[in-house]
Amino acid sequence: MTDFQSEFRQRAAEAQRALAEARDTGDDYLVEVRLGEIESLARLGAEHQIQLDDLEASLIAHGWPTPPPGIRVPVELRAPDANC
Repeated sequence: MTDFQSEFRQRAAEAQRALAEARDTGDDYLVEVRLGEIESLARLGAEHQIQLDDLEASLIAHGWPTPPPGIRVPVELRAPDANC
């Protein structure tokens, strides 16, 4: 496992814990914020072929769509290189 994958998995676990805490405290707004974070992580994972079923399960449980595996951001949509 690469450092990126290891750190990514750690970040995903932290996001899941934060979501559970938001749910436990009944903070609906914070739940939505945490789900947005999880959705972003799921997209990044899909882009790098790192599948985390826990992220997808959280999204599905709250009615959020999950990104398809192996998605790629088209070159024309990527941020321009800062050296341009």
